[in-house]
Amino acid sequence: MLNLDANQKKVLLVVATVLVLLVTAHIFRDAFAKGSEPVAVREKQELMLGNHSQNTGQELSGEVVPRESESAQYGSGEDKLSLKKIKVYIVGAVRYPGVIEVEEGSRLIDVLELAGGATEEADLERVNLALRVQDEGMYKIPKIGEELSEQSPALLGAISKQEQQKININTADEATLDTLPGIGPSKAKRIIEYREQNGPFKSIEELKNVSGIGEKTFEQLKDLITVN
Repeated sequence: MLNLDANQKKVLLVVATVLVLLVTAHIFRDAFAKGSEPVAVREKQELMLGNHSQNTGQELSGEVVPRESESAQYGSGEDKLSLKKIKVYIVGAVRYPGVIEVEEGSRLIDVLELAGGATEEADLERVNLALRVQDEGMYKIPKIGEELSEQSPALLGAISKQEQQKININTADEATLDTLPGIGPSKAKRIIEYREQNGPFKSIEELKNVSGIGEKTFEQLKDLITVN
């Protein structure tokens, strides 16, 4: 045992207290540092797991979430799509006769409306307003009592059901020709090419001059086509 006087004992007690405080502070500091680090790690892991679960749920539900760049790309592509324009000539009992530009596939009623509508003298009961107009076509709206050729395009369908169903191989587009039996996309294209190189067909029999259309195919077509 050390023989210490009262002053030495006080100094020793102070030193011991300081050491205890330093050790305690060091222990608490390490414990706090070790305790806070897992919290940050756990938060990061929970965030990653949450995002993964959300993506997995969208995949399981069949939803596909496109990236922002992909959405913008597709959107710009759709804006570029537009319907083909054609021009037709409408005359007769209409308010503003002349050349009208419409979308491909439009009907005579659409052209008539763009021409300001029919006049009071128009005989619309003799006109097939549901007729699909063709590029470069001419359509006349007759007046009441006016005589028109039965081959007038505007009168198609008002003549007879049989004539309405016939396809004019001089004016039909590729899609219309493709609906004929024995005529696919390639033969429809050849018909149009022949027409452009040789002019309008003078008779339906002339169709046999088109490559790939023989007597057998013509027999299927002769009652379904016209050149007028």
